[in-house]
Amino acid sequence: MDAPATHVLPVRDLIGDANLLDDPGFQAFSDCQVKCGDKVWYLHKNIVCVRSKFFRVALMGDFEESKTGIIELNEFKAEDLDIVIRFIYTKNVAHIPDPTARSTFTKFLEFHELCLHIWAIGDYLNLGEMCRQVTCRMFNMNHLIRDRSKEVGAVEFLDDKVWVNKLVEVAKLAYIDLPSVDAQATPRYDVGPQVPIRELVVSSPALFKDDYGLFDRLHVVPGFLVDTIKALHDERKKGWPRVLDADGDVLLAPIGSGRHRRVGDV
Repeated sequence: MDAPATHVLPVRDLIGDANLLDDPGFQAFSDCQVKCGDKVWYLHKNIVCVRSKFFRVALMGDFEESKTGIIELNEFKAEDLDIVIRFIYTKNVAHIPDPTARSTFTKFLEFHELCLHIWAIGDYLNLGEMCRQVTCRMFNMNHLIRDRSKEVGAVEFLDDKVWVNKLVEVAKLAYIDLPSVDAQATPRYDVGPQVPIRELVVSSPALFKDDYGLFDRLHVVPGFLVDTIKALHDERKKGWPRVLDADGDVLLAPIGSGRHRRVGDV
């Protein structure tokens, strides 16, 4: 006998599942709860246990949660956990708010910071598909960041100067607080969330202008600093075009061009 075909719910049906979260009239059908501080979500085992191994083990195994139907996840922020729960019910991460079209670089970094927090919860709850989608959102946002920088000019885009502190915070979160990802050892992920952060920095030469002191600040995140230097070296060997600042000085140029900063001198 042939094995039954796997049925994948269309997106419209998954979006319809979100009504179970938003309509108070459906609370009577809930058979489990997630609590985070004062926030309570009234959930459904037939949904969360099918879509998350964490919930399946917690609610169907020999644990206290399987008897009470209540899971407490107080180690996360309620607003971040809400985005993750909505992913379980909709299979998309559209609830991560985008920066406004005229945001500064700092605001875009705050988007990446939020994505890293969401990724961490997804990893904890064994939501590999959500982690992949979050990483894709970060890569896509990098394109918008570069477009925005070209639109207004790097000087104006980076004018608030707060971005240096925020970038260091984001690098710490990605490289120190979150687990590193080996795509072969952890096949549920294509790449880890560290990669889009590194890609953003490597593809933005204006960040390395001496006035900002970025390399000096990144010493507190040695793994990120080493990866960035290696990636910069690889890019410049390919013949990266020269990048000039507002005064016409070379910020970065291809190796062997006769005029370039020594990125390794940090």
